[in-house]
Amino acid sequence: YLHDALQEDANIKCTSLSVNNQYEARARLVRIDDKSRGFPTTRAELFSYDVVICSDIARASFTAEQLAWTVELVGKRGGGFAMIGGNTSFGSGGWDQTVWDGLIPVDMSGQGLARSQNYWGPLRVVIPPQAQGHPIWRMVDDPERNRKILAAMPILGGTNLTDRLKPAATALGLSARPLAGSRGVTVF
Repeated sequence: YLHDALQEDANIKCTSLSVNNQYEARARLVRIDDKSRGFPTTRAELFSYDVVICSDIARASFTAEQLAWTVELVGKRGGGFAMIGGNTSFGSGGWDQTVWDGLIPVDMSGQGLARSQNYWGPLRVVIPPQAQGHPIWRMVDDPERNRKILAAMPILGGTNLTDRLKPAATALGLSARPLAGSRGVTVF
């Protein structure tokens, strides 16, 4: 769905990958349009991209060099990075034990089980006042139409539990109610 949404914008070129079996000891990422290729295998190739989005991919799918290059893409080259939740995302996937921990705005290394648990069940997202003007929530240019679209957001089926936002991070979406197993406010 994300690939299709990004491809709707003629100014965006999206290279999508899938994982052959994320629970294997050495899962392999393959490009949707060219199964012989995967995640960039050289620093120069990765630097030809502007953004890396990791959606529920086991850390075993990447080499230590690929993780370090991604940090460099963001920190030194101004690229973007996003991690989307899932069974192998955030603390559940052990990402707090990698250099990508510095790219993620939530504390996954917390004290206790919340680091590695997920919440499965209905979840309504509310947008906190300080995030309402953030570009991620602008679906269309017309403010009134945009408010209606956001008000109609579907209920989510779950989330990764995290301990807290890191200093200087801004919550873009919160759970409308406390979630079982969460030690604080759930952040999206």
